[in-house]
Amino acid sequence: MKEGGKALFIKKANTTEKNSSTTNKGYTLIEIIVVAAIITIAISSWLFVTVSTERLGKKEDLNQEYYRLLIKLQSTLRRDIRSATKIQLESYNEYMLDVIKSVSLEGPVIHKIRYKKISTRRVIHRIENDKITVWDFSQFPKSKKFTFELVFPVTAD
Repeated sequence: MKEGGKALFIKKANTTEKNSSTTNKGYTLIEIIVVAAIITIAISSWLFVTVSTERLGKKEDLNQEYYRLLIKLQSTLRRDIRSATKIQLESYNEYMLDVIKSVSLEGPVIHKIRYKKISTRRVIHRIENDKITVWDFSQFPKSKKFTFELVFPVTAD
């Protein structure tokens, strides 16, 4: 329809208008549940990684402490054995060593050193005069095993 050279347009009624009750800008229950699930998964993953890393770190620290203590025992025992003039088995897991501590004009100064493993616990004592050195392996897991035994040739006195 044209009137005076101008096009006449008829506007259709807007059928997509919504009720005023549905035009609220809130979130649906499903959207809230999905967001809560994503947040829960993220926090759970973070906690899992944190706890696993901490547990692994503690295990590594314990391993390092075990080997540090074992190496300290071995080095002390090796030093004593190198300086020993006599090694004697006193009883099961108990050894007596006559060790040269120093040399003077009168001759070598010999100390008696006793190594003893306490059988009920995983503890080793080194007794020299009145000084007792203790290596306590009882704090470590039972999987960390070692045998305390000196193997040496038996000679006739």
